[in-house]
Amino acid sequence: MKIGVKTYSEVKFLEYFEDKVDFFEIMALEKPNLEVIEFIKKTKVPIVIHSQHKTFGINNADSSKMEKNLSSIKTAIIKE
Repeated sequence: MKIGVKTYSEVKFLEYFEDKVDFFEIMALEKPNLEVIEFIKKTKVPIVIHSQHKTFGINNADSSKMEKNLSSIKTAIIKE
């Protein structure tokens, strides 16, 4: 079993767990925390990135939300 932790905005949280977990799970937000992005680029810990969910108004099964859903997915794709 692998142990991971999840966040989307707290670098101090990630730094605390950096030597204690097997992976990080990070939610990509449309208005990202730039410190988190810089941390992601530097860390050696594997990262799982996912798009926003229902709490953020996302529902990939609802075709009336297609524009918002696609925007969320595109946000989760990190480009260098």
